[in-house]
Amino acid sequence: MRELTWENAAAYLQETGRVPPGHSIRVRELRGGASNVVLRVDLEDRPSFVIKQCRERLRVAMDWRARLERIWVERVALDVLGALLPPGTVPQVHFEDRPNYLFAMTCAPDDSETWKTHLMDGQADPRLAGRLGTILGTIHAEAPNHPQMRGTLADLERIGTGPWRPEGLVPRAIDHAAACVLARVDGKSPVEYLDPAGQELARRLAFVALETQPRTWDEMLRLWERQLHHQR
Repeated sequence: MRELTWENAAAYLQETGRVPPGHSIRVRELRGGASNVVLRVDLEDRPSFVIKQCRERLRVAMDWRARLERIWVERVALDVLGALLPPGTVPQVHFEDRPNYLFAMTCAPDDSETWKTHLMDGQADPRLAGRLGTILGTIHAEAPNHPQMRGTLADLERIGTGPWRPEGLVPRAIDHAAACVLARVDGKSPVEYLDPAGQELARRLAFVALETQPRTWDEMLRLWERQLHHQR
């Protein structure tokens, strides 16, 4: 696999015919991810785009490896979500390069900001949360019936993330959510925005959910509300 960096991506694009020779190309690496290299490509005569290339070893403190094939699940998922969600909700794929485990997609507008940035700045907009909730609800309601869920995305089982089975989804999602909360504190890639008190609270909420095993989201929320009430 040819590993791309901001230094050699321009040569790759011209050598593979993605960009004609002689065109001015500017490439810079986008930060924030641990499992992929993400490069923004700016051209003089067409819209900017992003190249995303998988890495076997994740960029975290511990030696954490994952199969490169996972990037094709993400690539197909973009097609599925693009068909289910309003235009512009997810990027459009420009091209893919299977031997090099990468694909290119449309770039977010220059003035874009992540929801995480807003939340960390103390900006909690219920309207934005509502829109995101609608998107998430649409995915859960409609994605299981998409043909790709029984086709290409069935490879989720082969690459080690487990088979897709709509039945029993809510209990498994609750267990997964609790495990993710714990992993983001004591796992291989802990979040940077929790202070010690927040970390301890996250541990307690995760442990009580994993031990009690609520089977509905209402049960999960009531359980966590009780824990937060006791903390006060």
